[in-house]
Amino acid sequence: MTLVKPSAAEALKAAIRRAIPLTIVLMVLGVGTMNALKQAQGPQFSASAKVALATVDLGAMLSGSDPGFVDPERQVQTALDLARSRETYQRAAAQLAGTERSGSELRSMTTVTGQDESDIIGFSTTADDRGEAITVVNAVADAFVDWRA
Repeated sequence: MTLVKPSAAEALKAAIRRAIPLTIVLMVLGVGTMNALKQAQGPQFSASAKVALATVDLGAMLSGSDPGFVDPERQVQTALDLARSRETYQRAAAQLAGTERSGSELRSMTTVTGQDESDIIGFSTTADDRGEAITVVNAVADAFVDWRA
């Protein structure tokens, strides 16, 4: 009597068939857990603000002098670095003196977006309270504008 060895493909098919029920159970468990966590977390509110960068040197414009070549992508990247810096958020926290939010908390609540091809920087804040989200994003955008000026 000779034993016939199953081919590798048949062994793989059998392993997959055995794993399907476990995979389905784990997927359902994962979806249920994420839904429960989102429900326990409560509502989240988001607010956004956009800041237009003025890349024209007003001093050169008024005096009629030519400032030479200025790389606009470098200016936008510098503005993004300033918007993401700790100083911006510390200034925003100082503006919000009535709240107990620190600069690092404001930084973790806020994302800054922008592209080298655009002169627009976007600020977006997520918070548990609608009013707080609006207040924080406006404070961060204002702090950036004031500091950059």
